[in-house]
Amino acid sequence: MSCRHLLLASAGFENLPHSHFNENQDSKPEHNWDCFEITPRTVRPYPQFLEATKGFPELLTINDVRSWFGLINQEAYTFAAAGRMQPFCALLKLNTPFKWTGHMDILFEEIKAIIIQEIQRGVEIFDESRPTCLAIDFSKDGIGFWLLQKHFECTSSKPFCCRLGWKVTLVGSRFTSPAESRYSPIKGKAFAVVDALEKICHFVLGYFNLIIAVDH
Repeated sequence: MSCRHLLLASAGFENLPHSHFNENQDSKPEHNWDCFEITPRTVRPYPQFLEATKGFPELLTINDVRSWFGLINQEAYTFAAAGRMQPFCALLKLNTPFKWTGHMDILFEEIKAIIIQEIQRGVEIFDESRPTCLAIDFSKDGIGFWLLQKHFECTSSKPFCCRLGWKVTLVGSRFTSPAESRYSPIKGKAFAVVDALEKICHFVLGYFNLIIAVDH
């Protein structure tokens, strides 16, 4: 879903006349489209989503937790949401009493601050002319991927040769099922690669300049 939204956003952006854009404080053309704030180079969640995340109250009921997950899922193309949301999964388990403690309240505020920092950066609009890297990760709790593109010139063909030179185009993550959580590390990472390629197929199907990076 995030892939489709970003593709539609970038396609719509290319066809918009300059009069549809506002000038922000950095003098960069900017357009608010659907749930996205779009500039010539980046996409990030609409400012209202950021404010909703900042002001989200403590989770006192299961419905509050579901609403929290629903909000974060709409911003999850900018950061690895599964890892950040893992501590709250236990609150949704069936036949488990709902319990919100002082420790959970502190953890909630800490994670909320991290999420806000991550979504403010947004992601870069995909450029098919740039070298591209799909980095994946697997753990018993979840799988995730980062689609990055090289934004500087150098002779190295290795990903992450410069810490600031590779910029994020899309992020995705999800929790593993009970069966998936029992995969061996090698099988789990191979599974994560396949899962990620299916999710980013709109970007990389037929793409000739793709590097897949795993840590095993």
